[in-house]
Amino acid sequence: MLGCVYSIGIVAGGVQFAVAQTPDVATLSPTALRNVCIKDVDYDPARTVIACGEFLRSAGLDDRVIATAHLRRAQAYVDLDKKELATADYDTALRLLDKLIDPEVALPADLFQRALALQGLGNIERAMVDYGQVIQRDPHEIRAFVNRGRVLSSLGRYGEAIADFDSAIRLSPDNTLAFMERGNAYGKTGEYARSLADLNKAIALSPANADAYVMRGVAYGHQGKNLRAGADYDKALSIDPRNADALTDRAAIRQMNGENRKAIEDLTTSMALLDNDNDALAHYNRGVAYFALGLFDKALADYTAAVDLDGKMEAAFANLCLTRIVMGRDPVAAMADCDKAIALNSNAVNLYNIRGFVDLKLGRTDQALADYNTALKLDPNSPHALYGRGLAKVRSGDMSGEADRAAARAARPDIERSFSVFGVI
Repeated sequence: MLGCVYSIGIVAGGVQFAVAQTPDVATLSPTALRNVCIKDVDYDPARTVIACGEFLRSAGLDDRVIATAHLRRAQAYVDLDKKELATADYDTALRLLDKLIDPEVALPADLFQRALALQGLGNIERAMVDYGQVIQRDPHEIRAFVNRGRVLSSLGRYGEAIADFDSAIRLSPDNTLAFMERGNAYGKTGEYARSLADLNKAIALSPANADAYVMRGVAYGHQGKNLRAGADYDKALSIDPRNADALTDRAAIRQMNGENRKAIEDLTTSMALLDNDNDALAHYNRGVAYFALGLFDKALADYTAAVDLDGKMEAAFANLCLTRIVMGRDPVAAMADCDKAIALNSNAVNLYNIRGFVDLKLGRTDQALADYNTALKLDPNSPHALYGRGLAKVRSGDMSGEADRAAARAARPDIERSFSVFGVI
């Protein structure tokens, strides 16, 4: 139930590597500040934020340079998970660039910068137009191909994305990020051999790139190769102990292996690293691990935080419902959470199974039967739905329910434990 997610910032320069450094830039000259802010010298996001702030206080800067500095600081804020501050910088950069750019004679570099700002603000359609204009005016602008490919990939248009990454690799056969992103796109389409080939190439080109190991770990995970995935997350963290994506994904592997305490450690660390307490998925994932350990108060707190942060996370609402009932807390609120989960996703078998279980726990036999029947319409082979329906039937005096329970036991011999552990049987 844990999510494997990762994100890498927009390509403004070369491949980005996060390295821990003391963000002391007070003694740097304006030229040195410009290098740290704009040219990715010894890139570290905290140091870049401070350097850009100091540089922007310099006298005599033109609008183009100011826009670039705001873009660089925005990216650093993204890497620090300070989204509101990043948005403010992207807004400022976009305003300056809109004023600078004449559509008829626009420089590719200016269009590229504006595309970065638009992409950072989530204005994907305009960003795509600008990246297209950059490529039309400068067909050798590798970064435009890579960034447009990433936008296309985010939209699920993987074939077009791969074509852009192909173009980037033709122009720059040693472009680590293009191989990483093409490998990621291949993984999304299930072409795992090609995905791993590209990610292996990226690691060979840049063996100190933690994000490449994270991406390969995800690719291994999709193939069920959890040992290899875990080794890649370990390697990523040996390179960059602050890599929140590696921690989050390693937590997923650890939870699947039953190492819930270790999963909680990873998730707690990832949330604390970048002041990332506003991550709904991290709270949800940690709630799953707490629940598995029987630490229901903590699970309840994390699920509550998850739905407060993301009101559309149906799985968190469902688990919040279940946790309340397991704890004997507020059945009215619990059912409201289950109802909300199903309202958000009426085609998810597991949501009906959870609400059916809660119905049984509350003695609502008819409602339980209705929920399990709906679940079985969606998945006729669901062991939980078969056993739950059988139990509801038997409790209603319909002994044909024993056939459902037998079918559920045949499919999953330990199915009764799921119902007995919380006192339903």
